[in-house]
Amino acid sequence: MRKTILVYGFLSAGIIVVLGFINTKLWKAGTLNFDNGEIFGYAAMVIALSMVFFGIKTFRDKYLGGVIRFGKAFVVGLMITLIASAVYVAAWEVYWQTDDELRGTFMDRYTEHILGKLRAGGATDEQVDQKRREMDEMKKMYDIPVVRLAITLAEILPVGLLVTLISAAILRRKPAL
Repeated sequence: MRKTILVYGFLSAGIIVVLGFINTKLWKAGTLNFDNGEIFGYAAMVIALSMVFFGIKTFRDKYLGGVIRFGKAFVVGLMITLIASAVYVAAWEVYWQTDDELRGTFMDRYTEHILGKLRAGGATDEQVDQKRREMDEMKKMYDIPVVRLAITLAEILPVGLLVTLISAAILRRKPAL
């Protein structure tokens, strides 16, 4: 079980890191922005986390004779997800710490994007000011490493859990009588 989890966990992690690198290049080139970047980012997560499905299937077919219960499949998928998620968080933190442009401007640009959308939606000056205060607090919180790591983990982990649940449900197979 350990070998399968490690192989598919790091395969998933490698895919998410490569797709994340492409994402940052597209971001800096102006192809991605705050409106469409989330779509690409979450699509990249789903693609990378598809390795959960293949990891469970490989474990079931290679080591368990084609039989796996939901609980065991879920545990295998969860372990793969945790490896991919940990690498994703670590890669983001390395990127955050090494890219001065990102660290210096990301939250300010995100704040202006959110406020611009509010204004375009007809928000009052009071509503915009309130949102600015909220975003300023968020920026302060994001500067705290533990909070930043938790936020980053909260981006990928729910996707991984969903993929794990679906994969475990699809791949479960009871022993033949």
